[in-house]
Amino acid sequence: MRIEISTNKMATILQSKTLTKILAKILEAFNKLDREYYDVDKMSFSMEDLRKSLRYKNKSTVSRGLRELSDIGLFILTTNNQGCTIYFNPDKIRRI
Repeated sequence: MRIEISTNKMATILQSKTLTKILAKILEAFNKLDREYYDVDKMSFSMEDLRKSLRYKNKSTVSRGLRELSDIGLFILTTNNQGCTIYFNPDKIRRI
């Protein structure tokens, strides 16, 4: 997967430790899934699992970080009772 990000948006992400950690963990998990199943376009996980893997105390911090990354345009985020789903594949996501 290749995503082109403008320098302003990349600077915004890199200035925040939370956004950087969340994005790194998501991309790491996505790459692992993509290697195993080839051509994966979405990923599902629970907010609690992501919180534990990042070693944060509050789910709200992780939730705000995911929402902000979604608002920047890196992925499309949907949430439900079972957890979160991130969609990477839509054409409008390819260039930010």
